[in-house]
Amino acid sequence: MQASLIDTGACERNVRRMRREKERRRVALLEAVASHLPHDAELSGTAAGLHLLLRLPSHSPHDDLAWVAAARALGVGIYPVSPLFISASSQLHPRSGGFILGDASLTVDQIRQGIQILGILIAKSDPMVVLPGLRLQRAGRKTVCPR
Repeated sequence: MQASLIDTGACERNVRRMRREKERRRVALLEAVASHLPHDAELSGTAAGLHLLLRLPSHSPHDDLAWVAAARALGVGIYPVSPLFISASSQLHPRSGGFILGDASLTVDQIRQGIQILGILIAKSDPMVVLPGLRLQRAGRKTVCPR
C-alpha cells in the first residue's frame, strides 16, 4: 500500500497539502498575535513544529494558572510555562508570564478567534476581574484551579 502511495505521487501531494495548511495556520497565528496581543508579546518556535511559546514580559508568571483558567472558561486552551521553570526568577534571569500554544487541530478562524479572546483577557490585566465568578484559590505564590 505504501509503495502505491509513493508510486502514484499521492504521498507527495499529501505532504505538500499539509505544508500549505500548516503555513496558513502559522500566518494566521502571527497576524492575530500582532493584531490582538500587547506589543511586548514574543513568539518563539514559529518556524517549525506544532507548538509555539508565547512570552509576555509585562506579565508575572505567578498569574499563569489564573490566565489559563480564565482562557479555558472562554473556550481557549493554552498551557502555562511557569511550571516548567527550573529555578526561581532572579535579576540576572527574570521570568515572565507565558504560554504554550498549539495550532495543529485548529482552523484558521479558530486560531484568530482564540488569540482575539486571549488579547481581551490580557488587556483586562487581571483574570480574576474578567471572570469574577471563577473560583480560584491562591496557594502561596501559585494559583490553583480546582477541577
